[in-house]
Amino acid sequence: MMKCLAVGLSLLMFTTAAVPQTSGRAASAAATTLVPNAVIVMNRFGIYPNSITMPAGQFLLVLHNRLPEQDETVQVALKGSEPSASTASITTSAGHAMAWQLLNLAPGSYVASFKNHPNFSVAITITD
Repeated sequence: MMKCLAVGLSLLMFTTAAVPQTSGRAASAAATTLVPNAVIVMNRFGIYPNSITMPAGQFLLVLHNRLPEQDETVQVALKGSEPSASTASITTSAGHAMAWQLLNLAPGSYVASFKNHPNFSVAITITD
């Protein structure tokens, strides 16, 4: 069940809208861009998926924390680098089980590490 839910969520497309110079519905619709996303789901069984592969360019990384203790920080860093050299940080907290960040990573191998669950990690590969 969880596997299907996570895959279904990852097929969604989130939108981001640039602030248009002119106002009105037509100007706002013209400035909307679709952005692909990747969803990481945390629950009592672990995390899903174990790895994410995305093409170079912007994507939305979404963290859905379904654990009772919802305080969690995920740091994304180049594989082999120190956690302090992270490129992105996403935090969930009590009352805010979902968090996301728009990323634009250079091609390479990254790892998403979990501060409060050090045994969890997700490999992120950005292709050319």
